[in-house]
Amino acid sequence: MILKKILLIIALIFLMALNVFAQTGSYTSHDIFYLPLYGAYGTDEYDQYNTYMEIADQLIWDNKTAIEAIEADYLVAADLTDYYTKLEIDAFGYITDLSGFDTDDLVEGSVNKYFPGFTSLLADYGFTDNSTEWDLAYGWGDHAAAGYLTTVALNDISDVNTTGVADGKIIKYDIATSKWIIADDEDTGTTYTAGTGLDLTGTVFSLDASAFDLNDFPADPDADRYLFWNDTTGAITWAEGSGSGVTTFVGLTDTPLAYTGYAGYFPKVNAGETALEFAELTESDITDLGTYLTSESDPVFTASDVYSVTTADITNWDTAYGWGDWSGEGFITGVAWGDITGTLSNQTDLNTALGNKLANVSEDTTPEAGGNFVMGDYNITGIGRASFTQELDNGSKTTNFTIDFSTDQKQKVTLTANTMTLTLDTTSVGVANYLLKIVNGGLATLTWAAETGSVYWPGGTEPTLTSSGTDIVTFYFDGTDWYCMAGLDFK
Repeated sequence: MILKKILLIIALIFLMALNVFAQTGSYTSHDIFYLPLYGAYGTDEYDQYNTYMEIADQLIWDNKTAIEAIEADYLVAADLTDYYTKLEIDAFGYITDLSGFDTDDLVEGSVNKYFPGFTSLLADYGFTDNSTEWDLAYGWGDHAAAGYLTTVALNDISDVNTTGVADGKIIKYDIATSKWIIADDEDTGTTYTAGTGLDLTGTVFSLDASAFDLNDFPADPDADRYLFWNDTTGAITWAEGSGSGVTTFVGLTDTPLAYTGYAGYFPKVNAGETALEFAELTESDITDLGTYLTSESDPVFTASDVYSVTTADITNWDTAYGWGDWSGEGFITGVAWGDITGTLSNQTDLNTALGNKLANVSEDTTPEAGGNFVMGDYNITGIGRASFTQELDNGSKTTNFTIDFSTDQKQKVTLTANTMTLTLDTTSVGVANYLLKIVNGGLATLTWAAETGSVYWPGGTEPTLTSSGTDIVTFYFDGTDWYCMAGLDFK
């Protein structure tokens, strides 16, 4: 590569020396080349020449040993294993034989005599091989005569029909032929003129300010008024309203013109669905009439005493009123036993009643109570058996609940796997013994409580109820507190 540079530099020197030789000057650093002084051709040419001469001088000097080692008297084609300078060739006389030597015969990548180390343009210089595409393009042939469009006229467009084209015509779309066609300008016969206050220049309208006098505007309008042109007076005036020009329903353009003759009618969209009209309400106008309100009750009247008064009651009251005022007739309003005169035997009705009274309850083998027996601290003795109407079932509980023994003395409850509180109601419960059957009580996390007073257990320990089974809890209520015992897991 160094010898290649030397050859190139010497070639440049040769060309440049044509202009600088015969000038006086000096030599390069190693006295290999002559450096002339500046001449008639200017300093730039001399500086360039002298620079290259110095470079060549240094390259030759650096390769001086290799050059002197060449021992042949002259060069032949076989000696050309690299680049050589003119001095090298001159040192051996001349090249005697280059016959049959052609660089085109060298294989790509071989030791090239002229370009040592060269492999290929693709590998050494990063060129892209597009030769296949070039060959393909060449195979397409010359398209210069293919007649491609370079310009286009209106009649060349497939969906345009230029038949009848003439001065002043226009082009418009014809839906019948699905083409653009030549047609007359339908607006050519219209003459436009400017009205009052407008100017017309060509096809442009503009406002003629001189036609308006702001002094024509009325002054000091009242609130909620708007300006409008009064054809009668020929002036701008203020009018009442919001500025729309319509202040009533019948003043609109799509409503009836007047209310007269339509009392009780309602607005309705007409059959053409273009405006409103007045119409009577008919059953056919309400398709879901059955779902509308057909009657109404007054909750205040319903809750009053007179709600149950009937026509018959009113008739009877009127009849009683017709009997007159009997308040002065001296009827007995109250009587005491001491006020009754005569002896007991003389009171026939009372004597009969007392004579028919039960001498002993045993005379009635199936007596029924109509209410509670209040014994007044008396005893019931000689009872053979006392039974109860039912065991009241309180159902299944999932949260806090209350047991009220005032309704039934024997009761039942089923518990679930939840946390809850069982409260014993004391409001209407008297001193007595009570019983509660608990099913699956052990499933619940249970807290015992009383509405008032306390709940006590033997030894102060609450029982552990059965999770899958039945327990019986008995209670003694002393009027204040509950004393409890449990029988567990009945099987």
